[in-house]
Amino acid sequence: MKRPIKNILAILILPFFLASCHKDDKNAEVNKVVEDFYVYLNEKNLDKIKEISTNRADRYFEFVFTLGKDMVTIDSINIIQTIIEGNSANIDVETFDNYGNTMIYHWYLIKVKEKWKINKLDGYKAEKILTKKDIEYSKKNNPPKDKTEKLK
Repeated sequence: MKRPIKNILAILILPFFLASCHKDDKNAEVNKVVEDFYVYLNEKNLDKIKEISTNRADRYFEFVFTLGKDMVTIDSINIIQTIIEGNSANIDVETFDNYGNTMIYHWYLIKVKEKWKINKLDGYKAEKILTKKDIEYSKKNNPPKDKTEKLK
């Protein structure tokens, strides 16, 4: 009697375990593309970057590389968050360059022929990023004006 109960529990738990492993595999696959980008960037290897990006992103990277070979080297990265929805992914990455500067990048990847590719990115100085706490504080001290007031 105990054996069938164990089998039933195993059958009920196994799909959840496999689903969580699959999600981690997807995240690792997407994160690897971003990690590879920074390796190729430090190597100044535009051809490798083009292999992991779409034509839209290629034009941007080509422009960056025309600025010169004296680009800043990235010492390390911290992947903050990875969100995958269907064939698109959003990744937030904090970078630390060789001058001690910190930047936050929001990466947008899409799946093209079963491969994840960089489609777009936005970058922000880390110290200018507003947290939810900052926004709530601002709302309390600077409430929105009532736009329904009539002009006199």
